[in-house]
Amino acid sequence: MTTTALLSDLKSLANSFLHFLYPAHCPGCGQEMQANQGVICWRCATQLPFTQYEKTAGNPVLAELAGRVPVQFASAMLFYKKQGIVQNLLHALKYNGHAETGIFLGRVAGERLRVSAAFRSPDFLVPVPLHPEKERKRGYNQSLCIATGIGYSFPETEIVGNLLKKPAVSESQTRKNRTSRWENVKTAFCLSETALKEARFQGRHFLLVDDVFTTGATAESCVRQLLRIDKAKVSVVTIASPA
Repeated sequence: MTTTALLSDLKSLANSFLHFLYPAHCPGCGQEMQANQGVICWRCATQLPFTQYEKTAGNPVLAELAGRVPVQFASAMLFYKKQGIVQNLLHALKYNGHAETGIFLGRVAGERLRVSAAFRSPDFLVPVPLHPEKERKRGYNQSLCIATGIGYSFPETEIVGNLLKKPAVSESQTRKNRTSRWENVKTAFCLSETALKEARFQGRHFLLVDDVFTTGATAESCVRQLLRIDKAKVSVVTIASPA
């Protein structure tokens, strides 16, 4: 047996022992997972409620945004509802330290975008930013995790995590109505000075990435900032929107 094979076997054995001591639970349904199941259990993986919006001309997300800002394409990949699989996955991503769930969901989204006839490959992936203090407490930006997963399907596309900034802490959007959501975020985001100065950003296609699309207030605010770049084109993709 080679040294590489031996190390691989030892790693597999160690992982199995750790799983025996501390069994993982699926962030989608909470059930105990087998050691080789990956990020979510097979049952949840086969029950993800895909919107098919990436195949639908004038889908609800695109229609909602297109009436407010000029976008090339917009989609949400999954439907979510209270206490459903998708909401559980997003809760685990945002509040329980499951950064790998964001990467997994991003990979799922990227695979579907890659074969969408309506979607043109982006030049840059732009995650919606968090305020630095919130990101420090959480340990990561969930939208950057999602963008990282999408990037597997677009290896030539650069992720630019510092193009947009969120200098102000905005209140949670969860219990706000449409008008309040817009008031809460319309000035929450700003474009970095680098974006306006560097010629490599001009005339390029940016894909804005976020976790959830509800009223579109956050997406609209970020798109408006990106469109300040000379001749920029912007598309939007989120993991989920309400069923």
